[in-house]
Amino acid sequence: MLKYLRLYFLSSTYFSPVEIETAPAEIELAPAGNGGHASPKTIEALEFYYGHYDAVQEYILKPGTKQVLGDETQRHCRFCEKCEPEVTFKTLAHALPEALGNKSLFSNYECDQCNHEFGIGIENHLGKWTKALRVLGRIRGKTGLAEVEERGGRGWKIRSHPTEGLKISAYEDNQIFEVDEDAKTVKLRIPVEPYIPLAVLKAFWKIALTLMPEDELVYFSDVRKWVRQKQHTAIGKITINQVFQPGPMPHDLIGLSLLLRKSDDKNLPYSFLVVRFGNLTVQVPVPSTQKDRSGDFEIPFYRYPDLLDPTVYGESKCSVLDLSSPNIHDSPIEITMHGELKATTRP
Repeated sequence: MLKYLRLYFLSSTYFSPVEIETAPAEIELAPAGNGGHASPKTIEALEFYYGHYDAVQEYILKPGTKQVLGDETQRHCRFCEKCEPEVTFKTLAHALPEALGNKSLFSNYECDQCNHEFGIGIENHLGKWTKALRVLGRIRGKTGLAEVEERGGRGWKIRSHPTEGLKISAYEDNQIFEVDEDAKTVKLRIPVEPYIPLAVLKAFWKIALTLMPEDELVYFSDVRKWVRQKQHTAIGKITINQVFQPGPMPHDLIGLSLLLRKSDDKNLPYSFLVVRFGNLTVQVPVPSTQKDRSGDFEIPFYRYPDLLDPTVYGESKCSVLDLSSPNIHDSPIEITMHGELKATTRP
C-alpha cells in the first residue's frame, strides 16, 4: 500500500549526520515585543564581529534584482587566471549557484571553461549536499522547485508546492518518515545522493573567491589552486559552523557576507564566508597561508546575525561540521518537523 502524507510546514529542527560537535546558540536576538532591544548575547556577538572583522562584502539577494560583479569590458578569470581571447566569457556566471536560489547576483570573473568545470564538479556536490533542505525550504533553483525521490522514481518521493506545503509519499514497507499525530510531528530520514564533503567545501570557497576584493586575492593562492583540482586530495582538517533556524523562513531571500579579519588575533581565521538561504546559515573559513597561522585555529561560535528574529519559531540548532573529507559520503539526514498534518492512504 502506498501511504501519502502532506505536511503544511510550520517549523522544523534539523540534525546533520556528519555533525561532530553541537553547542547552544551563542547569539540571541531580542524576542518580539520587547521593544527591539538586543539581548546581552546579541550585543556580545556584535561586539566580537565589529572588533575583529570587516564585512567587505554584504548582499541581501531578492527576486527581481540583478547585479553583476566585475568589468564586462576587461574580463579576466579569477580561477584559471586567463583573459580573452585565450578563454571566452559567453556565459554570465552565477556568483552563488542558481541551485541555492540565486537569480540576482552574477559575475564577470569566471570564464566559460571554469564555469562548466565547476558546474559538473564542486557545485554539483554542493547541490547534492543541500538538496533535501532546498526541497523542504521551497528553494526555487534553475528548474523550479526541487524534488527528492528514491533512485528509479518508483518508491518514496518528497516534493514541495508553493502554496500547499510539502507532500511526502512512500510505500508502507519502505517508509522514510514517522508520524506522531498527537505531537503533530514528522520525523524524516532522507537518503542523499553520494557527495564528497571536501568538494562541498571547495564550492563555498569558490563563492568566497568570487566576492573577494581584487587586492586580497594574492593571499588565497592555495584556495584558488584547490577549487580547480578535479581530484580531491586531503588538505587537513577544516570545519564550518552551521545554524539551522526552524520555522517558515523566506524561501526567496539569500544573505551573503564576506568577512576579513582586521584585528591582529591570528587565532581567528583571516576570512569567513557566510551564506544564508532558507533555514540554513553556514559560516565557512577561507584559508590563507599568508594571513593565517599554521595549524588548527579556533572558529568563533558567535552565530552570525540572522535575517529574521530567531526566537519566533523556536531555538536554532548550531553545530560544527567537518567537511574536509575527500571520501564519498551518502549518510541520510534526519529532520523532525512540526506542523499541521494531513495523511491519507490508498491501495
